[in-house]
Amino acid sequence: MDKSRIIQTGRPLFLFILQIIIFIACISFIEFFYYTNIYPDKHVKEAYQQTQCTILQKQLTASGDNYRSDFAVTYLFNGAKYQSYSTGNGLDLAFTSDRQSQEDILAQFDIGQDYTCWVSPKHPNRVVLVLRHSWTSTFPLLIPTIVALITLYYIFQSIFIVFGMTTQKIRTLKNRKKDDV
Repeated sequence: MDKSRIIQTGRPLFLFILQIIIFIACISFIEFFYYTNIYPDKHVKEAYQQTQCTILQKQLTASGDNYRSDFAVTYLFNGAKYQSYSTGNGLDLAFTSDRQSQEDILAQFDIGQDYTCWVSPKHPNRVVLVLRHSWTSTFPLLIPTIVALITLYYIFQSIFIVFGMTTQKIRTLKNRKKDDV
């Protein structure tokens, strides 16, 4: 077989495999980001029950140069009184380097006042005081989604190119057999 034919066939196949890898990486990132940043807050809105929480204590917790707003709250749920801790970032217990944003969250709540919160029916000690989901949390999905869609286009194009090459080879072989007969 001619080396140029191997290169011509191998190159589209290599590009096709590379496109599949890029597509899978984009979809994996989108899925990971969704289940770690968007789904937890969506789950809170759908599955947790809304109640009123009283702020007992609030503080800015520091871990090195990272910060988190923390709250001690009390609330009634299913006839029982609970006391629990909540962060200013939904279910996320992570710290952030943005101290000002955490101080702003703390400033929104006054000790002794009642605020809407969400309680897990399965685990009543799990309470969410601040929902963190907004449209800006979906912004990091924009670029991987665009890359995935472009890659999907090129995957289909590669399939048609490889399929076209295969169909052309079959026609060539059929024509050679007819010529040999």
